[in-house]
Amino acid sequence: MSIGLICPLDGENLHLHSSHKFVSCRNNHHFDFAKQGYLNLLPVQQKRSKQPGDDKTMVEARCRFLNSGVYQQIAQTVINLTKQNHTDVSLLDAGCGEGYYLRQFALQLPQAKLAGLDISKDAIISAARQNRQHNQQVQYLVASNKNIPVVDHSLSHILCMFGFPVYAEFAKKLQTSGLLICVDSGEKHLLELRQAIYPEVKAFSPINRHSAIAAGFKLINTESVQYDYCLNQQQISDLLLMTPHGHKGNTDKITALKKQSEFTLGIDAQISVWQQENG
Repeated sequence: MSIGLICPLDGENLHLHSSHKFVSCRNNHHFDFAKQGYLNLLPVQQKRSKQPGDDKTMVEARCRFLNSGVYQQIAQTVINLTKQNHTDVSLLDAGCGEGYYLRQFALQLPQAKLAGLDISKDAIISAARQNRQHNQQVQYLVASNKNIPVVDHSLSHILCMFGFPVYAEFAKKLQTSGLLICVDSGEKHLLELRQAIYPEVKAFSPINRHSAIAAGFKLINTESVQYDYCLNQQQISDLLLMTPHGHKGNTDKITALKKQSEFTLGIDAQISVWQQENG
């Protein structure tokens, strides 16, 4: 294992068995590798439901959408930020979904230690399968951002891509001077989609940075990635499936939108780079 893992039950270090079939801690808690190659480190007591996170339909839609390249500019910007002044990268994508961003990292930073976690088992199964298909060496875990089963202070970077940051937990897992890179929706992100399916578009809520500051992070850089993209019919359908908009919007308007052969919308990603104050 490239990035050190800890037992989700007692916090002890996990060690790879010589058979390469499972990991275990000194208290004999065993966790088997699934046939796809991932580890499930989400104990039942840490679950809020039987199958938390995105379901298989949402995962498949997100996989098709992201693999089609719609968010490639976002991925490249984050990779470029990670490359700056860092030669020894050990990176966790916290809420990695089906692994799109980590696959881009593995292509451009082949020497990096990469891991991804997600609370959705279906998402991690998809990520692990594609990891093998591309012959990449990313570690994938079913786990939660609230209880990250990674050795404390072992990561140079944590990514949180349109996700749910748990700043105190992130701070505990980062090395001194380690970086947290967050990507959040900007005011104009998917605005045309929201205008097309809702009677009224809700007012934009700016990013709340207070929790990050309270956890000991300082903001050291920001980037804005904005561009227009013309979606085809499949991409329109997948975008609706992979986001809450597909079941929150007006049904008739969603049906009408799905019938369009193309639809141009704005992408607006706001990237913030954080470092611990004592870094």
